[in-house]
Amino acid sequence: MTTKGFVRIAPAAHDDIPNLSRESNELCFVGLYRTRGDGARERVGTVRNPGAHSARGHILGGPSVGLWRLLRELQSTEPRVNGGKAISAETSGQNRHLTELFSPGGTSTFTNYYDPCSAVYINAGSSTRPANCAKLGVPANYVDPLAAEGRTELVSGNPNLTAETAKSWTVGTVLTPRFLPRFTWTIDWWDIDIDSAINTLPVQQIINGCVDGPTLNVSECSLITRGGPNSAGGNVQNAITLVSLEPLNIGILEAEGVDTSAAYLFDLPSHFLNVSNEIRLTLEGSYTMKNNSVVDANDPSNVIQSAGDYTLPKVRANLIATFLASPLSVSAKVRYIGKSKVDVTYTPLFSNDNDVASRTYLDLYASYMLTSKLKLSVGMNNAFDTAPPQTATTYTGTSTLFDVVGRYFFAQVSAKL
Repeated sequence: MTTKGFVRIAPAAHDDIPNLSRESNELCFVGLYRTRGDGARERVGTVRNPGAHSARGHILGGPSVGLWRLLRELQSTEPRVNGGKAISAETSGQNRHLTELFSPGGTSTFTNYYDPCSAVYINAGSSTRPANCAKLGVPANYVDPLAAEGRTELVSGNPNLTAETAKSWTVGTVLTPRFLPRFTWTIDWWDIDIDSAINTLPVQQIINGCVDGPTLNVSECSLITRGGPNSAGGNVQNAITLVSLEPLNIGILEAEGVDTSAAYLFDLPSHFLNVSNEIRLTLEGSYTMKNNSVVDANDPSNVIQSAGDYTLPKVRANLIATFLASPLSVSAKVRYIGKSKVDVTYTPLFSNDNDVASRTYLDLYASYMLTSKLKLSVGMNNAFDTAPPQTATTYTGTSTLFDVVGRYFFAQVSAKL
């Protein structure tokens, strides 16, 4: 990925989600200033490429890495406006997994979808759905014979992918009030648009998108096989028997949101435990206002909305308290995942079973330096054994937000060589 300008520097509440494996060679420069006693601004340094992440990373919910320690040194309010443009080098094979391009794929069975051309759902979508289903050869009053059976999906690569281009804006500020010098607060609004975005669409969105546009959507309809043998070995006519899940250059990915982070550091009395000690309090939060996939840039009505569904709740936050008394460190982390929907695009026909409740988890962690090179760590995740909400992917291994294991303990010994 070749980057011009600056994409993001703010920390966000996504530190528990694994980093995207896509690499980027982003380059950015951030000037750091502080205000002297006479009111004049003094430049205290320039940071090159300070952990900025790709625009695509934030679209898909990836983590942000900020200038946390450096920002703590600032003693003034610093507004900032940043813009950037990034082009992925797909044609040269850079920054692209070979599996995304050339994977031969594999099949699996899925059941959690409905056929929009079935008589039960034919009038639950767009006004053009009935006519488009007829163009596919599906007869009127058709009833899906496989509604309660498993179907087959094929996951494979796509060698015809082309480059995607991202544009991003960030407007925010860093505040360290003089009356509270060890407190830092940052807030950033961000907006990201990716043209010719590479994305693998959800099964249900592929099936609906085929027939819910003004006309048949060729790119999505080509991924669907109707008729032929089903997973039970029978032969059914007009029923969906296979959906291909390959990455596509869709029209646009667009996302917008607000990230904020606040931290406060204070010392305990020196006689406490007879060692130098301190407590750090950190609150991180994010609000996703928009995360849309426009499947066809020429048809803005064909939009997949993700912000607010159970894979991307609009509100997320972490509260972390850390006690440091070298060689001991103890921390507690409260993770909050806001309420969401199974699918934000569902019609009232599905609303009775469309809500996903919020979840709050407590994690505990402690470490002790046995020697200068040997550390012992112990911890407990999900201390209250909070159960995850029931969704289609709760126990399939494809959802990373909710804790499906329950309370668990861990211990490790690490050594520096």
